[in-house]
Amino acid sequence: MHKRVQLTRRPTLTVGTVEFIGHVEFADGVWIGVELDRRVGKNDGSVDGHRYFTSSPNRGVFVRPEDISLVV
Repeated sequence: MHKRVQLTRRPTLTVGTVEFIGHVEFADGVWIGVELDRRVGKNDGSVDGHRYFTSSPNRGVFVRPEDISLVV
């Protein structure tokens, strides 16, 4: 799973590693959990007390599949 991706809806280059793919408690549909290279995220891999993956504080973010592209 641990693919390198770029978040396409960010104003600056933001890249990270996929750590989670699946359904979440906080929204409908499939979400991608990404551990970012820089501390520009919103969480540490958990949302509302539910852990989806583990990262350092402010390095985790959840995005829709259409909001990322693979880094080659």
